[in-house]
Formats: sequence, C-alpha cells, structure tokens
Amino acid sequence: MTETEAGPLRVLFVEDSREDMEVTVRQLEKAGLRVSKDVVESQREFEEKLAANSYDIVIADYRLPEWRGLDAVDILKTQGKDIPVIIVTGSLGDELAAECIRRGASDYVLKDRLARLPAAVQRALEERSLRAERQRTEEALRLQNKALEAAANAIVITDREGRVTWVNPAFTRLTGYAPAEALGQTPRFLKSGEHDEAFYRSMWETLLSGQVWQGELINLRKDGTLYTEDQTITPMVNDRGEISHFISIKQDATERKQAEQQRIRALQLQAENEALARADRLKSEFLADMSHEFRTPLNSILGFSELLLEICQNLTAEQQEDLRLIYQSAQNLLHLVNDALDLARIEAGHVKLERDVVSLKDTFARILDVFAPRLQQINLKGSAEVHPPELAVFADGRRLEQILTNLVGNAVKFTGRGGITLSARPAEAGVEISVADTGVGIPAEELPHIFNKFYQVRKQTESATRGTGLGLAITRQLVELHGGRIWAQSTPGQGTTVFFVLPGEEAAHGARAKEQGRVASAHRAGG
Repeated sequence: MTETEAGPLRVLFVEDSREDMEVTVRQLEKAGLRVSKDVVESQREFEEKLAANSYDIVIADYRLPEWRGLDAVDILKTQGKDIPVIIVTGSLGDELAAECIRRGASDYVLKDRLARLPAAVQRALEERSLRAERQRTEEALRLQNKALEAAANAIVITDREGRVTWVNPAFTRLTGYAPAEALGQTPRFLKSGEHDEAFYRSMWETLLSGQVWQGELINLRKDGTLYTEDQTITPMVNDRGEISHFISIKQDATERKQAEQQRIRALQLQAENEALARADRLKSEFLADMSHEFRTPLNSILGFSELLLEICQNLTAEQQEDLRLIYQSAQNLLHLVNDALDLARIEAGHVKLERDVVSLKDTFARILDVFAPRLQQINLKGSAEVHPPELAVFADGRRLEQILTNLVGNAVKFTGRGGITLSARPAEAGVEISVADTGVGIPAEELPHIFNKFYQVRKQTESATRGTGLGLAITRQLVELHGGRIWAQSTPGQGTTVFFVLPGEEAAHGARAKEQGRVASAHRAGG
C-alpha cells in the first residue's frame, strides 16, 4: 500500500533542514508516492500537529537542536497513537540502531541510502495494517465470547466480603452445589489448589480498586472433579460510590476454549504465512540488491591483500600473518555472502533445475580431480564406488556437482587421516549417493540439526576450519528441490557418512513422455 484510501500519503516530518526534507520528499515521489506533508522542528509543534491532524507516518531526523527524533516515538506511545516512525540520520552505529528498534521506531534509514526509504515506508504501513487487522480480529473474538457467555452462564452474587448472597440454577449445573449449600459461603469452597495465593491476591487487588477482573480458573466440583471456567467479576457500587457487591459470571470453558484455540491458531497461521512470505520476498530482494555492494569491496580486499603478500618481501612474520588473516577473513565473508544469496534464491523459488541424465562415474571423477591437490596436501585418499558403473541420475548436473562439492569439502575439513569415499548404488526410490569420511564424527544429539541454517557442531565450531553454517543447508535444499531426501550417520572419532537419494535415469523417460503428451495435447487443441 503506497497511499491511503483517502488520498496521498500524509507525512509529518520532524526536521530542522528544509533542504533535507525536500530531498526526502523527492525520493518518495520518485518511487510513485503522492505526499501530503507537514514539517515541525520542536516538540511543542509536533504535539500541536498531532492534536490538529491525522498522519499516516512520521519521518524524523535522529538529532535536532533541542530534542531527538526518537522522542517522537515516546510521545506517540503516550498518546496511544499507532503511527509508524522512521528515523533518518546521517550516520548510525550499531548501538544507536539497536536503540531505535528498542524504543519502537519502525525502521531507520541513512541519508546516503535514501533509496531504501520508500520500501521502509511501505513496510511500516503494511505492519500497521496488520496490527489494525489483528486488533479487529481480537475484538471480534471478544464480542463472540461475550455472546457465548450470555447463554446459560452461571451467575453468582456476593457481598463486599465475598460471601455468596445469590446463585442461579446454572451455577448448580456447573458446580453440583445447590443454592442452600453455597449461600453464606465464600467461593473458597470451589478452590482446587491449582492457583497460588498470589493469584487470588492479585484478583482481589483488581476488584477492590473498582476494576473488572477477567480470567481463567481451575475449580473443584462437588463430586471432586476439576473443571476450567472463564470468569468475569464486576464490582457493583452503591449510591455513596462504595463497592457493595460483586457479580460473577462463570462459563465452562472446555468447548469454547477448543473452538477459540482453533480459530486463533488458524488466524495465527494465516498471519504467520503472510508475514513469512513477505519477509522471504524482502530478504531475497535485499540480498540480491546488496550482493554486488558486498562483493566489490571484498574482491578488492582479497586482490590487494594477495598482491601485498606476493610483492612485499621485507615484511616481518607478524605483518605477513596479519595480511594472511585479512585475506582469509575477506574470503570467509565472501563465501558467506555467496552462500546466503544462493540459499535465498532457492528458498524464494528462483532456482530452476535443468535436468538431464547425469553419469555418476564421470561426475565423481570430476569432483575428485578438483579436490586432488587438497587431498594430496593433507595426505588423504579419495576414492569412488559406482555400482553398476553405468549408474546415472536424472538431475541438474551443475547442481549435483554443487551438492557433492559441499559434502566433500565439509568432509575434508574435518578429516585428519584416512580418506573420503564417494559411493552410489540403486535404491528403491531412485539412486542412493553417499559421501563418507574417516574424520572426527558428530555427536548423536547434534546429528539431527546439521542441515539447519547456520548450525555448526560445537566441537567443529571451535576449530580453525569453521565455515558459514550454510553449506549443508544449501545442500539439503538442492536435494529436496530434486524431489530427494538427505540424512547422515556418524560415530564420533570414526567418521561421518552423508546419504542422499535422487531420481534415477528412468525418471527421465517419464518426464519426456509427459512432455510429449503435453505437446501433443496442445497440438490437437490448436489444430
């Protein structure tokens, strides 16, 4: 949503620089937003504008001569107004950025990155819309609950001291106690022992202050069975303004709670799915936009640090180690950027497979050739076993090599002796492929988590060979994109084997037959 139903976007600027404000407006208008604006510099002007007008969003400079833009967030909170605030500033460190979010600002934008502002505005307005929708939903649920409570509810009237003076027949049906058994008693005879004294003390503090108390209690029926009830207790005031009685409305909550939980869960799932889809889209767009900005300086750092290592012969050992650390750190960060972008593309559905029949014998040979220098350097043996030798899969060859490269690379990092074995054999669901090592292994309690994003085995994380924690997550996504599955077996101190299953060569015949049928149908329809 870029504009309100009533017209242009109504913006209140908190800014002492008209020039900066006009630059911001032009940026919004450049993105297709029609803007209706007011601008204030002082807190007094801000409060006066809020009292006289309604706004869709507040865009505030972080620092003004007499106050800060974040103070606007506090004022809006105090007044109970749900108006998003976006902080615009020339520079912002991690600590101040965290303060902006903690104080309740919707977002912050650097002045030299104003291109982000329209997207930030749109996101803030969408989040406000979601909050409003959630409030409407919650209000609808409250009204529905009141309607349910009005039907055949148990009603109890007590005096100020809590002694029962009247109950209705529904009370007897709910609790099993006849009116004569309840009159003159306090509701303590229903206590189950499931709530502590602090619970009841809080309830009475609320009631004696003249406020309505609403809550859920676990009480005890006359027959000794426990039941859950929703209860609303309202203080009644006499002509002198003193509390004289309390009216309690009770309802057996079992069926209502089940229905309410189902409704709430359905709404939560819908909201979560929409939020996840929107967040995933924004994440992918952000990564795509920022990947170039990350890669360009990183490639410069890598290139120049490598060049310095080659041409600077008079460096001390400590200086050489510092240069190598710069080079390695930049390389690690570049890998992280590439992995994060790759994972985002897969999750966003932007990765399309180009499937064909792929020979596993040839693929294994290429992978081992790539890793041969590294294996030789650390005295590890690399081998491949394909049974039968002509075994093939129906897969994207480039993505299959990416899967195997990730798995072999991971195995090499944590194998100090022995070797790496690539294997393939027919399986019921296609072809089972495995990468086995003789390395340090993985504890049983951590094995189920190794394919999660950013998860790293604790023992391995402490080593110098730690990675980004994304390689195995990308591998799982690529396997599942092929319609396969992946799992691992490991024995600490003896090694790890990762298995995955991909469709076999026969799947290619089925895919081609399906495509031929589709083409023939299209031809008949057109002819």
